[in-house]
Parts: sequence; C-alpha cells; structure tokens
Amino acid sequence: MGGVVRIVNTSPEYGFFFMPFVFVTATAEAPYDGFMGAGQYSILVSLVYAANIGANLFFGIVGDYFGWRRTVTFFGCVGCAIATPLWFFGSLASGSYALCVIFGMLYGVLLAGFVPLSALMPSMVERRDKGAALAILNTGAGGAAVVGLAIPTALAPFIGYGGVVITYSALYLVSAVLTSFIVSPADPGEEGEMEEDAVATTV
Repeated sequence: MGGVVRIVNTSPEYGFFFMPFVFVTATAEAPYDGFMGAGQYSILVSLVYAANIGANLFFGIVGDYFGWRRTVTFFGCVGCAIATPLWFFGSLASGSYALCVIFGMLYGVLLAGFVPLSALMPSMVERRDKGAALAILNTGAGGAAVVGLAIPTALAPFIGYGGVVITYSALYLVSAVLTSFIVSPADPGEEGEMEEDAVATTV
C-alpha cells in the first residue's frame, strides 16, 4: 500500500507534461487556446518546484510533531486532491498567469506533504526488512513516471485533459484511504493512540 501511495504521489507531476498544450499560446500564426508564452511556462514550472523543494523541510518537521501518517494523509493526499483540479481549472477559468503561478505553487507545497512517507514505510518493518521497504518506496517513485504518463495517454482521447486531472484528484483520495492502513508504532502521531489502545485491550 505504501508503494501504491508513492506511485500516486508524483504521477501527476509526470502526467502534467500535457499542460503546455493547454496553457501556452505557441505562436501568433498557430496559437493554442493558452494564456501564457513558452517562457512564462518555464518560469511557472520553476516556481512550482522551487516551492516544493522549500516545503520539503517544512513538512519533515510537521511530520515529526503532527505525525507522519497524518501529514501524508491530510496535507499530501487530501491537499493534492484539492490543489490538482484547482491549479488546472482555476487557471483556465481565470486566464490569469499570476493565479496560475499561485495555484501551481500551492500544489508544489502540498506535494511535499508526502515527505514523511520515507520515514513511515521503513519504520513499519523489522530491521532486516528496512532495505526492502525502501526498495518498494523507490520502485513506487519510478512507477510514478510510468503510471503518470500512461493515464493521459489512455484517457485523454475519451475524457479530455480535464477528465485526466479529475482522475489524478480521485487517485489522491484513494491514497488518503490507503494511508489509514499504513500505521507504525514509531510514528510520532500514533504513539499516544497506540498506548491507549493497548491499555484498553489489557483492561
């Protein structure tokens, strides 16, 4: 389940390669229905992932206080489920480059909510299996490139790019459900709850 969550984590990041065809006006002679130039799109992508890099440290700290699983669930999964369609549809509806940048950076920040997954997965297994847990995590990272591009390739001809974005959002919500089963006693957010459960069971 952790591997599946990791695949969903960055699948849209690879799948969003279709965005230039929607957001960018190519040339005056053969324009798309876009509202920004190619140079602006390059700046947009740079700002989105600069925000993501900056938020990685922040959510690492948040995870140590709020809980690894909770951070992944609420900020990563649910947050990205909201931010993904907001970025795409909000940008198109407004036609504003500034809003597109803001929505995109919001997605980049919330994408960092998945950072504690790297601590959570190895903590669930015995010491001798931690390498295997990390292998599954890294396999999920590679699988995201395949799945992320396969989704628009398979679905865009039938449901359009908007439908693809909604599909990504739905996958984030499915991940939120899966994370409820990824529980570790080492998780800072689970320690108190697990102690209470143990006492209740004993009584």
